[in-house]
Formats: sequence, C-alpha cells, structure tokens
Amino acid sequence: MKYIYGLQKSGLSLANYLIKIGESFYAWDDNEDVRKKCILKYDNINLKKPEELNFATIKEAYITPGISFYNNKLDLLHKYKVKLLRDLNYYLNVIKHEKIIAITGTNGKSTTTKLISELIKNNSFECFIGGNIGVPLLDFKLKNDKSNYH
Repeated sequence: MKYIYGLQKSGLSLANYLIKIGESFYAWDDNEDVRKKCILKYDNINLKKPEELNFATIKEAYITPGISFYNNKLDLLHKYKVKLLRDLNYYLNVIKHEKIIAITGTNGKSTTTKLISELIKNNSFECFIGGNIGVPLLDFKLKNDKSNYH
C-alpha cells in the first residue's frame, strides 16, 4: 500500500493518478483546511495520520517536496523502515520509455528548462514541462499528454 504525505500540488497529482488507475492508498496533510478540501473533492479518500497506519501494509511513502526526509514528522516512517520517495520517483517509473531531460542545480533551472523546451518545440516535437516550473509531474498522464520529451 502507498502512503502520500502532503496533499499540495505534487501530492494531489499523485493521488489523482492513483485514483485514475484504481490503486488504493492512504494520504495525509498536516493542514486541516487542505484535508477538508480533499474530503469534499474525493468521496472515498482514505486520510490517515502516520501514527494511525498499519506499517505492515505500508511499503512506500511519497513525501511532498516541501518536507525534508529528515523532518521529525517522518520518524515513524523511518522507524518502520518505510521507503521514502518523491512524486518524481513514481513519475520516472510511469514514463520509463520516454526521453527525459532533467535539470538540477541551485540557480537557473526554470530559465534553462524553458529554453530547452523552446528548442524542442521549434524542432516540431512535443515537450512536457513539469516539476518545479509549475505543472505537477503526474498531470501529464491525467491529461493524456503525448509528448516526445519530458
């Protein structure tokens, strides 16, 4: 069973994708307003605090990018040796046969991403741009994006 910790953009994108493919999961966000919105949007979302989980069933947890893997909120997940991942890990498994250009670093990522995507598009290819630049990674699958490059 998967666990999503953090239901902002990337967490919701992953939740939407898992719902679309019919996969069960648990989810949590520390913000009560975010949880209320999720309950209104999804009839059967299964919200569970980390301390309410049956760790024998949780194999991997997808942590929102805004939370460090070393945050004490994740202590129980560490204690029970749950594999901690990001939505990027799931995304890479979903698109494993696509051409990926990943840009890392401290400065200039968005500008570099935009420039590379323009080069690709100017050469008559489709390009999905996602992650920190605005669109959550798994949204490309929800929109049936047929990009040649990611």
